[in-house]
Amino acid sequence: VLHDLRAGRFGEYAADLWNLLDWTSILGGIGVGGYWIWLVLELDQLATKLGVLADNPNHGTDQLDDIYNHISTLVMYKMYHRLLMFWYTLLIMMRFFKGFRGQPRVAQMAQAISLAWVDLLHFIIIMAVVFTNFALGAFLLFGWRYREWSTFTSATNTAFRMLMGNVSAYERMIESSPALALVWFLVFVISVHMVLLNFLSAILVDAYAVVKERSGGNAKSIWAQGHEAVKEIGRTACRTGKASKPAPIEDMLRALDYQDEDGLVGRDASENIRELLQDAQQQEFSISDIRALGCDKANAEYLFTKCKEEISRDPMYSVIEHMALGVEMDMTEIKQRIEMAVTKMAKSCNAMHEVLDELEVNQQQLDSALEAMPAIGGRESQTLQLGYEGD
Repeated sequence: VLHDLRAGRFGEYAADLWNLLDWTSILGGIGVGGYWIWLVLELDQLATKLGVLADNPNHGTDQLDDIYNHISTLVMYKMYHRLLMFWYTLLIMMRFFKGFRGQPRVAQMAQAISLAWVDLLHFIIIMAVVFTNFALGAFLLFGWRYREWSTFTSATNTAFRMLMGNVSAYERMIESSPALALVWFLVFVISVHMVLLNFLSAILVDAYAVVKERSGGNAKSIWAQGHEAVKEIGRTACRTGKASKPAPIEDMLRALDYQDEDGLVGRDASENIRELLQDAQQQEFSISDIRALGCDKANAEYLFTKCKEEISRDPMYSVIEHMALGVEMDMTEIKQRIEMAVTKMAKSCNAMHEVLDELEVNQQQLDSALEAMPAIGGRESQTLQLGYEGD
């Protein structure tokens, strides 16, 4: 926070919802902890009052009322504390989603939920309306007879349990009203369970497919990352000399500072690594070539893999690839719009040609009728010429 304040980027820091979530969880934890300490102090005061009451048998009614009121107040405050703990656990759960960004495969699932949240919001509205109407209908139909449907709250709870697979209430309903219960249950299962819940699955699957396509479909799993972490520990041990068979570090360093064709020696190691990357990108470069520089097999495989990853993660390559992908998507959308416009224009042109043909036929008929008319008042009939222009 102080670094962003000094750099003048505090607005960007505050605009990040993850940072706001972090500070909310921190302040919420301090608040919940302070509330718990206050409850403990209140319990100590109550214990002191009870001790005084035990030492003084000749207590009065006012003292007992004070103790009873104190106990009831502490019970209520303890309930509030449990509610605060519940909401705080939800904050902690949201922070896990921030940590999920470090694992590509889990991050894809979290991004899918984030991408589909608008559709999920609309789905929740539809689901709430349909489900509430079914619960209300069951309350009106069966509430007079069965306890689990006797109130709207209990009817909603029973309908939700039936949605989750608990059909014990339906078995009792069908004993007294088989036809009515069967109709309600079938419509409820088909509408809510088969249609709406499958629609929810379709929303999430579609969003996950989009996210997976954007990432290339090659995100590493947790097991692959764990395997790489174990291998990295072994390679770190080799580099620090703690392994049973340390790698020839001196030979590797000498290989990095090799003499090039122009006779330049003693170059920085990063330049030589960059040249290795360029060689791996421009020509065939195998693990055996790295081993020829004096590297053992395990570290040669590691360096070769890292070279390939560095090439694929090259900033300029990544920018160009994303730009090309964006242009391709835009051009595809433009092509689709042009095709739709051409189709509409073709339909409009065909309709215009039909109208023009009809007008031409009507004009021919009108010309023929005018020519057949006799002269009136010594004047010959003049033929009315109608013309039109068309493309």
